[in-house]
Amino acid sequence: MEKNYPGGLANYHKNALKCLADAVSGANPYEGYVPKIPKRIKSFSFKLIKLVAEVLDFHSDQIEELEAIGLEEIKDTVFVLGFI
Repeated sequence: MEKNYPGGLANYHKNALKCLADAVSGANPYEGYVPKIPKRIKSFSFKLIKLVAEVLDFHSDQIEELEAIGLEEIKDTVFVLGFI
């Protein structure tokens, strides 16, 4: 971890303590940020996709294809976790 985290283990520990203190005090780490759609997405034409649930065999070729698509798409995915 010393080599992989900016500032090493000491900085990791310092940041962890700050995150814990912020969580206890209820500080909002996103305060002041304004969400916006990136420019390259604004020009993208969204289409409605009909979602159909189906049961797939875990070891099927279709699962492999869908997993490959998912792995390619996840690199451009953002997850925002909110805590109350």
